[in-house]
Amino acid sequence: MSDVQILLSGTLFTITLIALAIAFHAFTSMKTPGARVFGILCVASAIYTVGYAMELMNASLQAIDFWGKFQYVGLSFIPALWVLLSIDYGNNRTRYNNVFYFFLLMVPMITVFMRFTNEVHHLYYTEMSLVSNGHFTLLQFTKGPWYYVHVVYFIACGIYSTRNYIVLSQRTKALMRIQSLIMASASIIPMIAILMNVAGVFPYGVDAGPFAVFFVFMLLMFGMYRYNILSLIPKARDKAFDWIQDGVLVLDMNFRLIDMNTAAKKYFRQLTLLKNGAELEDVFAHQETIARRIRTWSPDPQRVADDLSFEVEDELNGSLRHFSVRLSRLYENAIQIGTIIILSDVTVAKNMMEQLANLARVDEMTGLMNRRYFFERIHYEVDRANRNGSSLSLILFDLDHFKNVNDRFGHAAGDLILRNVADCCRQALRNVDLFARFGGEEFIVYLPDCSLSDAIDVAERLRGSIEKEITFYMGNEIRITASFGVSNHDCAVQGECLDINELIRAADEASYIAKREGRNRVQMHIRPVESTSGV
Repeated sequence: MSDVQILLSGTLFTITLIALAIAFHAFTSMKTPGARVFGILCVASAIYTVGYAMELMNASLQAIDFWGKFQYVGLSFIPALWVLLSIDYGNNRTRYNNVFYFFLLMVPMITVFMRFTNEVHHLYYTEMSLVSNGHFTLLQFTKGPWYYVHVVYFIACGIYSTRNYIVLSQRTKALMRIQSLIMASASIIPMIAILMNVAGVFPYGVDAGPFAVFFVFMLLMFGMYRYNILSLIPKARDKAFDWIQDGVLVLDMNFRLIDMNTAAKKYFRQLTLLKNGAELEDVFAHQETIARRIRTWSPDPQRVADDLSFEVEDELNGSLRHFSVRLSRLYENAIQIGTIIILSDVTVAKNMMEQLANLARVDEMTGLMNRRYFFERIHYEVDRANRNGSSLSLILFDLDHFKNVNDRFGHAAGDLILRNVADCCRQALRNVDLFARFGGEEFIVYLPDCSLSDAIDVAERLRGSIEKEITFYMGNEIRITASFGVSNHDCAVQGECLDINELIRAADEASYIAKREGRNRVQMHIRPVESTSGV
């Protein structure tokens, strides 16, 4: 997860906990008119914010769609609850009949139904896809007809709630008038969030609505009851601290442990045995690299954001895990007061990067090097041969009559033959040899520190292995042969700065001669390969 992702999700989790704490307080302690409706509004908002926090933390369309549906369990009813709150706050419940309440709640119920069944009718979102903002993945959608119904309903309820509070302010005394105007202001904030979403001005392209919830709660709480909401924030922050999936440790100026969250104990089991005040070397008893980097790190005191990031490996539950470690000095009034350590399990991302890198250099059909990676590797080998003055050789071979095999038995049989040829030749080569599929049914072998005569022996060994190989396919025994071309360059005799393309061309010419002279044979290049002034 990116730092931005952690910040936004952590903020939403904190808002969720604040909303639930306010809801609990509203249900158990508040006697203000509308307190029960306000508590339900807080619960609905908490469902909305925690759902969006989980949406931001996921990267698959299926998971994001799931949490998007989860949000609508709360989001759909927030406009109706605004209206009910404005009615209860003004003690006007008796002025409305059951038909009004039925239609008020019918729209959000239909919205929930539409969102959960969107895959069937596509009336809410006509299309959904994923897009990256450079930090994390977001849901991108095309709005359907009912989406606009929901937006219009949302705005209409906000306007109606605001109107109720303004009317109430006009017929009440000074203190109540101020509180009513504060409540009206709270009803306007979500509409501003909607406009920000439409204009696309909220940072990172995220939905402004969940973040606006915090400011709405602040105003609603102040308007309904003089309750010190700040007393809830440390508790909510503590909960969010433990909810974060990344491990977080806080050290004092003497590198002693003063706090850590649950995830840190999960990643490094020895932490469960330690108490606050433990020394740095005890905290990372099995990770000396982290302890050493922390003690030797000297950030620029003029740059508060001068953080340090690196990666370490550790064994967790019997498997090797990769962790990203981020160190940040804590400052107060430009004076350092401690260090915060964030440990992120990046094993999945690391493995995915390795898989992508492997796909970029491996031929999918045979498991051999692909042509691009072969050229990348061979240039290093040529440089080494030039420095050491050693002899190097190339073998290029092409399967005989391979097109006839494809035409007679089908491409699936041809693919199986290519894999079998790759496997039998791989077993006949050294670990230091470079073996690649050069294209189609053509293969290439680079033999470092190998003379021409030795290269010819290797080619004969490969030719014999291919000739003996039998491919069984759908009751058929398929045999195939190959024609080989061999070229060589002796740096000690012919000089350095070998042109590898010339060496390949020479081996290619030799393989064509082998085909012309009957196939299933090895042909060395009969002319010396000329060296050039550079690779």
